Amino acid sequence: MQKLADELHKPGTVKRYETVLEGIGRLQQKYPRAAQYDEITVDQDDAGPNAKAIPWQRITPVDDTLPGVYCLRINQTEWDERTLWHTSVTLTDLEAVFRSLKSELGLGPV
Repeated sequence: MQKLADELHKPGTVKRYETVLEGIGRLQQKYPRAAQYDEITVDQDDAGPNAKAIPWQRITPVDDTLPGVYCLRINQTEWDERTLWHTSVTLTDLEAVFRSLKSELGLGPV
């Protein structure tokens, strides 16, 4: 983004408003996980078809929407965190075994 913004003030570089928007779109398509945290606007020059600035700001995400955050809900009120996590990991491993049996060996559950 900084490179695109700096190029607006150099001679012989892309300055047209539509072309700058396409460049930003390509960057967002190439880096979609990073693009979701940026708010980008392009200011158009009033005198012509060129862009004059690319202001952007980083959006801070809510912590519970980040990848890697687990929310496990169970109906066992007497379990502690360790038992819950161990059971969850065991179930995940067991599901992987069943998936491998069904796909690689062609077996189904009996």
